[in-house]
Amino acid sequence: MEAAVSWPTLAITRWLYKLFLENPRAHCMLLQLYLGSEAFHHRFPWFNKPDLVEDPELRLLMKQHFADEDNHAKYFALALTLKGDPILPPPRHLDYLVNLAAAFWDAGILVGEAVEELTGPTLFTNRQNLFVQLAFKDLSEKKASTDFHAWRDLAKTRDPETYAILKRVVEDEDWHVHIFDGQVAKMMADPVHGPHLRVVYKKLVAINAQIGAAVGSNVLDHMLDHDMLAIPRHERAAVRGLAKLQRLSGGPLPVETAERFMGLQSDYYARHAPQAAAAS
Repeated sequence: MEAAVSWPTLAITRWLYKLFLENPRAHCMLLQLYLGSEAFHHRFPWFNKPDLVEDPELRLLMKQHFADEDNHAKYFALALTLKGDPILPPPRHLDYLVNLAAAFWDAGILVGEAVEELTGPTLFTNRQNLFVQLAFKDLSEKKASTDFHAWRDLAKTRDPETYAILKRVVEDEDWHVHIFDGQVAKMMADPVHGPHLRVVYKKLVAINAQIGAAVGSNVLDHMLDHDMLAIPRHERAAVRGLAKLQRLSGGPLPVETAERFMGLQSDYYARHAPQAAAAS
C-alpha cells in the first residue's frame, strides 16, 4: 500500500550497511537494535496475546508471526554471542518500535484513556486498536525487509555467519510483509468501517516516516559520537550530513510516552542476558 522504496533510498541503505559491516562496533550496535525489535513482544508481553483475536485466520497468522520473531531474536542473540559482544537493551532514543508505538498513542490514534490500558484486552478486541497494531506490524516489517535485503546481500562475502542468519530472516520478513499488508487492506476494504480506517492509516504512514527518520538520525549520530565508524573524513561528513537531513524530515520523539512504555517493559534482558543486568 505504501509506495515502493525509491532507488536513491536503496542506494543509501546499501552504502550505510556496507559501512556497518566493515566496522565491528557499528555492526554490533545494529545487531543489538534488531534483537530489541525482534524481541519486542517479549519485552512487552501484553503485545503477545493473539488468543484474544476473534478472527481464527488472523489469530493463526499472528501466532506464526510471533513464533518467527522468537527465532529471529535467538538468531541475533547468537550472532552477538559468536562475536563475543554483549546483549544490551537499545537506548530509548534509538528504539524505533518503542518510539513508534508511543507516537501512535500521542497522536490519539489508539483507543484508551491511559497508556497502561494497552496491556489489557482492548489492544486486540477493539477494532481500531487491532487495526493500528496490524498497521504497526505492516509498516515496521516493510522497513525491516528493505534493510534486511541490503544487509543480507552485503554480508554474503563480508560476514558469512550473519549472512546465514539473514538468509532465513529475510524469507520470514517477506512473508510477514505479505500477510500484514493483506490484513490491513482487508480491514480498510470494509464498506462500513473502511473509510475511517483509511484515514487512520494515512496518519500512521506519516508518523512512521517521521519516527523512522528521527530514530535513524539518532542511530547515525550515536555511532559517530561513540567512534563506532572508522571511516575517512569525507565519509564521516557524509554520514553526519545524512543524519541532519533525516532529522529535518523527522519529528520530535515522544519522550514522555516512550518512557512510560519502557516502564511497562518486562525483565526480558535480565532473564536472557545476565551481562545486560550487570551493566545496568
